[in-house]
Amino acid sequence: MPYDPNEQWREYHVTPRYLAGSTFTGDPALQPLLDAGWKLNHDEMGNAYVNAPDQTVRLGYLPEGDDDALWKITAYSDPFAMPRWLVTFQDSTPTEIVQGFTTALAAAYVEGPDSHLYYGNSELAALDVGTPLAAAGWSHRYGTADISFHPRTAWPRSTCAATASTTPPR
Repeated sequence: MPYDPNEQWREYHVTPRYLAGSTFTGDPALQPLLDAGWKLNHDEMGNAYVNAPDQTVRLGYLPEGDDDALWKITAYSDPFAMPRWLVTFQDSTPTEIVQGFTTALAAAYVEGPDSHLYYGNSELAALDVGTPLAAAGWSHRYGTADISFHPRTAWPRSTCAATASTTPPR
């Protein structure tokens, strides 16, 4: 079909969903945190930042960032401490994957002090990201301070990287 500049915008549906990549709107993944009372801020470039009420967890939705990490999520034991952990999702990661993570994070945060920082009895303990990815054929790579997961094929070209502090909990 030839290009027609007067034609209305057409929506295409792709199956399986992960082949479509990111929705390039962070709204579905931000919503669990906003529903839990977290504060949303924007900068002049169109990036969005969501902060926990006590400032110990921060999410950045960074479409205008310097790299392909569309999502950066960090957790701190103190608002001015080094991060306890950092998770990034590439710009090609389906929003539903990020939404699953933020839903579990919001639930863990609501459990009580520091439940989002450590496994303990948190719902994050049940969020074993490696097992379902391995079952789907994804591989993992251990870096010096991180673990990254990669699909077995070029599509989806998503990567989820997690970095944890090596400092033991106090």
